[in-house]
Amino acid sequence: MLKQPVEDLLREDCPDCIVSDFLITWTVDLAAKLGIPRLAFHVCGFFPLSVHHSLTKHKPDSDPLVVPGLPDAVMMTRRQVPDGVLACGENAEDYDDHEVAAKSIVENAAEKEVASFGVVVNSFKELEPAYVEHYRRIIGRKAWHVGPVALCNKDTVDKAQRGNNDDDNNNNNYYLDNWLSAKEPNSVVYVCFGTMTLFSATQLRKGLMIKGWAPQVLILEHESVGGFLTHCGWNSLLEGVIAGKPMITWPISAEQFSNEKLVTDILKIGVSVGNLEWTRTIDVYKGSITGKNIAKAVNKVMDVGAEEAMEMRKRAKALSDEAKKAVQRGGSSYNDLDSLLQELMQVKKM
Repeated sequence: MLKQPVEDLLREDCPDCIVSDFLITWTVDLAAKLGIPRLAFHVCGFFPLSVHHSLTKHKPDSDPLVVPGLPDAVMMTRRQVPDGVLACGENAEDYDDHEVAAKSIVENAAEKEVASFGVVVNSFKELEPAYVEHYRRIIGRKAWHVGPVALCNKDTVDKAQRGNNDDDNNNNNYYLDNWLSAKEPNSVVYVCFGTMTLFSATQLRKGLMIKGWAPQVLILEHESVGGFLTHCGWNSLLEGVIAGKPMITWPISAEQFSNEKLVTDILKIGVSVGNLEWTRTIDVYKGSITGKNIAKAVNKVMDVGAEEAMEMRKRAKALSDEAKKAVQRGGSSYNDLDSLLQELMQVKKM
């Protein structure tokens, strides 16, 4: 336990600002006490942030609905929208306690975000240029894109250990690399649904299963991997983009259905398996997506001789190149981070 308040510990180190996840709202008051800026960090991109803002502001009641006011026509069903987003005071009785609670938490975080110095986003301009501008100019948030942050890990050891502190996985990584190297280029589909989603045993019966931590960045970079079946979590989405892999999308919860729209409809680097049901639980409903659904989407991505698949791969490769340029000196994220630091230096002088 800390023997003195957090603000006293921070004062000793004289921080220039606080960067915290946007949901950690108490850091706004802490920053105010210390007289320093607070930056809200978003682990998702400008596109899902813009979709969420539009839905909470306009609360469209059609089904399916076109998300109002965006640079592109984005269509979703009400079942793909997270709990609480469409809830409003006039009809709150139509929503259960979980939905109302979720709405309250996010609304509070949004209010604290407005009171912050600005927003830091793990993205890069070339991925979603229209939505960087939309978020800044139309929504009116001071925001800087500083990603993809995964590119901070430059060597093999760093990439293999991303999020993992277990040295026992080294042997597994060695076996995995040998297994992948024995496959033809672009012949393997890598499947990952993050760290929380649960599947039934019948849905886990094919291919090589990795127990423990999967070195996702290294797997996606391997030449034998030709496609990425993903839940569309933002970190996974970015790592797929960095690797230049087309995606098979199967969103489950959070903002993942919005992320899917970016992949399939805006960037056109992926194909959906067709899941239509957002859920707050981490259990994927048994039988909700059939093997035929999956096979159809996988074949569209993995048929390297088909024009549609080839075009997806070209677009994915081009985005991969742009992602790597963004964090290099003179790149869009490099320059945006530099701009943020310059602003913080000016605040410090005041």
